[in-house]
Amino acid sequence: MSAITAQEIDYILLKVQNASSVFEKIDILNASKGVTAAFERLILQSPFFSSLSPECEYVIKALITIGQAHVFESLPSIEDFRNLLIELIQVEQDYSSYGGILGYQKNVIETLNDTLQVTNTRIEPPRGIDLTMINPDVDNYIHGGIAHLDKIAEVYVLGGVADRLSYKENHNGPNLPAAMLPLMGNTLLSLLIRDVEAREYLYQKLFGKKIITPIVMMTSNDQKNHDCIFEFCEKNNWFNRPKSSFYFIKQPLVPAFDKEGKWALENVSKLLLKPGGHGEIWHLAYQKKILSILSLQSIETLLFRQVNNPVASSDYGILAFIGYGALRKKKFGFLSCKRKLHTKEGVNVFLKNGSKEGVASIEYCHFEKYGIEDARESENQYSKYPSNTNILFVDIKRLIEIFDAKTPYQPIANFKSHTVFNGKQKTKSDIARLETLAQDIASELQDKNQTFITYYQRQKTISTTKQLSSDNQLETPVSCLYDIAKNHEELLSIHSKLQIPKLATRSDFEKNGPNFLFDFHPALGPIYSIIGQKIQGGSIYFGAELYLEVVDVFIRDLKLKGSLRICGHESGICSLDNVTIQNASYQIPLSPNFWQSCIKREESCHIILHEGSMLMAKDISIEGEFFLEVMPFEKVTLEQFGSEIKISREKKCLNSPFWTYHFESEKQIQIKKAST
Repeated sequence: MSAITAQEIDYILLKVQNASSVFEKIDILNASKGVTAAFERLILQSPFFSSLSPECEYVIKALITIGQAHVFESLPSIEDFRNLLIELIQVEQDYSSYGGILGYQKNVIETLNDTLQVTNTRIEPPRGIDLTMINPDVDNYIHGGIAHLDKIAEVYVLGGVADRLSYKENHNGPNLPAAMLPLMGNTLLSLLIRDVEAREYLYQKLFGKKIITPIVMMTSNDQKNHDCIFEFCEKNNWFNRPKSSFYFIKQPLVPAFDKEGKWALENVSKLLLKPGGHGEIWHLAYQKKILSILSLQSIETLLFRQVNNPVASSDYGILAFIGYGALRKKKFGFLSCKRKLHTKEGVNVFLKNGSKEGVASIEYCHFEKYGIEDARESENQYSKYPSNTNILFVDIKRLIEIFDAKTPYQPIANFKSHTVFNGKQKTKSDIARLETLAQDIASELQDKNQTFITYYQRQKTISTTKQLSSDNQLETPVSCLYDIAKNHEELLSIHSKLQIPKLATRSDFEKNGPNFLFDFHPALGPIYSIIGQKIQGGSIYFGAELYLEVVDVFIRDLKLKGSLRICGHESGICSLDNVTIQNASYQIPLSPNFWQSCIKREESCHIILHEGSMLMAKDISIEGEFFLEVMPFEKVTLEQFGSEIKISREKKCLNSPFWTYHFESEKQIQIKKAST
């Protein structure tokens, strides 16, 4: 069949959608030019085309109608035929609200034709709220953000194919989801959950109420993504959270196509299917009534985060972002930052088109279409437009109104090189799939009074892990780890006033690893000014390791020459006052993937705190290998006698919290340590 236009598909689709039965739908397709003749040729080619259910006949003829009969040309067996039909029926079902196979191809054609530069649209850098420096306004936003946490659900899109990342547990194994990527002891998904725990703990300490934040996860069937993530959650006991607080949505897989709109094949009997973009999360959450269920739980706002950006919760940025949106009763917001030139990051803009105006985003593949030049802002290294980080504030009630009105938003096609089957052999070709973007829902809200943008420090806002290595050392796990180390440098040197080794350059860091290791559970803060009240002064030497999986800790004048690990999270209390730790330094195996490797320790000072336990140590020096486990409801005191450490144990029930939190009149957070 000759190429079909979007208008012709629209005409057929309107009839099909008004049909009362599948038989009537088939009759409508039979009336299209060449469909019956093409179907009869397929019957002559393979006898298994002659005996089909009406549903199967419809999807085959739908493909013929839109000019994609080539997918049936090389089917060697009835089993291959069945497998292909299963995929086509699934596409028809998944895309049913957009018109099924016919509707998908209509959108493909419209998207491919939508290449003209946009006119009559004013685009300029957006004005936003500066969160980069603490001041009374930002303190107020932080307060408002924490107070709003009981009305927040978090949204993670985990079903992306992450082709560039291509992470495998072993060389010959399948690609694993980006969410499973290890980063120095945690996976990217578990890091997101830890951030949630930290915000919940902060809310409880300030408002005296325990909250459980609902988490919406969008997975997909691509490369067993859903099964892998679900099994990971099961294996980790749902991160000690109620299983009912997790909501899973499966992202539909859609056909990939070339620049002529021809559907691509992965092999002789399999379509090349890819997840349809993270923008599907809103429509699916609406369709599956998850938005309504959350509303009934008094949830008002969705916080959207991407799993490959673990730095986004550093310090206070997300809290202030949430607070501004909640206090100003906004409907949609972007947490943004400066954008490095020539990175594959979209931009945020202020866009005015007719009566619509507001903050929006534009993907980097559409810069030319919108006349955006990747140019400098004055003399610095950053773009004149800020980065779209995909950290979003979304009002649930407004989302429901948009989908009640049945207002779809335009998908995009971002072409990338991919291996495809051309009917005879596998070859490389530029391939795309229709994808909708989560931030593009803002186009339905283009009202400057409803949308907003805030700006935060780049190294605390975005550092993504999109590929395992790159020539420019960007968007890799090592680069992400380096940005985390830069944030930790600020935390320890400025807020905690510790003397620490100078941070290596990015290239030296990639080559030799970090000069020292520091990691902590974010519930220790997560705001750096809180952590600075818990850790005060001292020195961390080259090659040292400080690991704090604990919340109730007071460390003052620590001198660390070696490894110190304290594990307990919310289970125990640890006070170290003028303590020296000295033991053999750790070693990181400096393979190309050292960011995921286990740490080798010759010696370590390792402390484990159980429920209701307390460790008190003052004016002591611990040398060499040292292991101490403090049992439930036990108080242990360490004292120095010559070169020996005396360990005293007593049973003690702790009736009051070690740290109490409160807001001062200026809405700054202060904490007070209980007398011990």
